[in-house]
Amino acid sequence: MKSLLRVSVFTFIALQSAQYVVKAFQFGGNNTLTFLLVWISLGLLYYLLKPVLSIIGLPYKGLGYLFLLFVLTFAVLYVLTLFIPTFSIKPVSLSGLIIFGFMLPSKDLTSLWAALFSAFVVGVVYSFLQGLCTKK
Repeated sequence: MKSLLRVSVFTFIALQSAQYVVKAFQFGGNNTLTFLLVWISLGLLYYLLKPVLSIIGLPYKGLGYLFLLFVLTFAVLYVLTLFIPTFSIKPVSLSGLIIFGFMLPSKDLTSLWAALFSAFVVGVVYSFLQGLCTKK
């Protein structure tokens, strides 16, 4: 029960951070219900991912896990745009970012690139939060 709560909170934080950074998710119609469906879908993915990966022998730590998490998050977001008519990923324009003192220029992203970048942000934030809670 505690792990399910932890996964749901981490997924919520990851989705909110991706929406803050990229602003690509568009929850039309009933915003709360659409967000709840996306949140539950990604939460189930993250809750079941490590046990399934350990059963079939794929990496569940390190960069291999981060890459699988990125790919599966992108796939789930794409499938959700197909099955939930009120959820879409829109093209965005990223303003100039300053990361560790380096200025990244502004960039216009198509829907595909916005979905990829959002999936990357969600995966990295979720992995970071999950890494903070692991026992060593």
